[in-house]
Amino acid sequence: MAVNIPSGLQSSGARVIRHAWLKRIFDDVSTVSPDVARVSSRLNCSDTEEAIPVWAGTYEISEIEKTQGFKADDIRFGRTNRSKIYTETINEKTGDILEKDWTQGFIEKEHGEYGPAQALGPRAGCMYQLYIAIRIREGSRYRHVGTITMGFRNKPGRTKVDPIMQRWAREDEGSDYVKYLKDEFNLGGPFC
Repeated sequence: MAVNIPSGLQSSGARVIRHAWLKRIFDDVSTVSPDVARVSSRLNCSDTEEAIPVWAGTYEISEIEKTQGFKADDIRFGRTNRSKIYTETINEKTGDILEKDWTQGFIEKEHGEYGPAQALGPRAGCMYQLYIAIRIREGSRYRHVGTITMGFRNKPGRTKVDPIMQRWAREDEGSDYVKYLKDEFNLGGPFC
């Protein structure tokens, strides 16, 4: 039986997202981009069309975990955290991939309505991040129910990386990750 987010993340043993799904996405992208260093996923709170992100998992290279002194999952899993880029990504009507180049600074994470933020990706050396909405079909419309974020140490080759991200984030592409999410959780998020 499907469970709600965020409470169901804890009770359903959904930490499997990190090992069963995010590692697979990471491995898939690493075949075309050796500079990938982390992948994370946020899911939207159930029963709302408002963009309310809940941390569902992070898979990152061991070097990042050693440098940070902790696993991102240990401090973020199952918690809500406001995010400007999450809101932009989940509300992107066509589901296009958004890109952030943090080498120019991350003022939006330090000030304003979304700061101060932890900025774990950029602080871990992932200065280039790609964001895609997890897109499912509900009737004749699409619903964006979360995001997949890829962090890279150097600017990635988008012509190779984008199709892989799209395949993992879109129900229409036959994504096993999306199927798992639909089977396990009551998904919320904006309709597009």
